[in-house]
Amino acid sequence: MATMPRVYDALNVLGSQSWRINPSVHETMRRAWEGGGGLADLPPRSDIALPEPPVLGGHTDEPIKSAEAKWKRQLARIKRWNSNRHSLRCDLTLKLA
Repeated sequence: MATMPRVYDALNVLGSQSWRINPSVHETMRRAWEGGGGLADLPPRSDIALPEPPVLGGHTDEPIKSAEAKWKRQLARIKRWNSNRHSLRCDLTLKLA
């Protein structure tokens, strides 16, 4: 426990340092974002297209209920991905601002 005040002092020194934005890096990130994102861990600006519902009762060997259940799982997964992308886009626009 005796070393904890030194740790706190060190963290306070680090926290008191001002931030500086590298203008060239900021401009590069802004251009990549305006170009559609999706590069270097930037989230894509567009959502993944939702799948079309299956044609039920067509000429397929897959049972109707199985095809519908598979589509619903895929739809839920893509909606979750799109929701995550939305969060990442909001976070990035806040950081770029």
